[in-house]
Amino acid sequence: IVSHTTDNVAPFHPADTVRMPTATIARVLRDMGAPKTIDFMSVDIEGAETGAFTGFPFDEYRIKVLTIERPKRELRMQLAAAGFRIVRRLGDNLDVLFAHDSLPGLDDTIRRWSNGCGQYCD
Repeated sequence: IVSHTTDNVAPFHPADTVRMPTATIARVLRDMGAPKTIDFMSVDIEGAETGAFTGFPFDEYRIKVLTIERPKRELRMQLAAAGFRIVRRLGDNLDVLFAHDSLPGLDDTIRRWSNGCGQYCD
């Protein structure tokens, strides 16, 4: 995805790019007949995560655990409003693990497993 709002910004040579339709995560889930409860979702779409989650119906789909590469502040705020909490940074500290606060024992898990939220703290 090439855009001024993603990790891949212009200028790219026009011959190196192909126009493709995009869709929100909610649309993909609906079109594919995904279950309403999703245990784990990993999202890495080169900085387009915020746009892909725009208007996500958290009341329709229940995601328990989610990893997102370099989540921007706007997306972190949207996830927090939907009941997600940062559990820890993963691997090279680019991926962030979120869990929904309805999960039993989440406070204890965060207390035992958290390595801080680094640059993802608000």
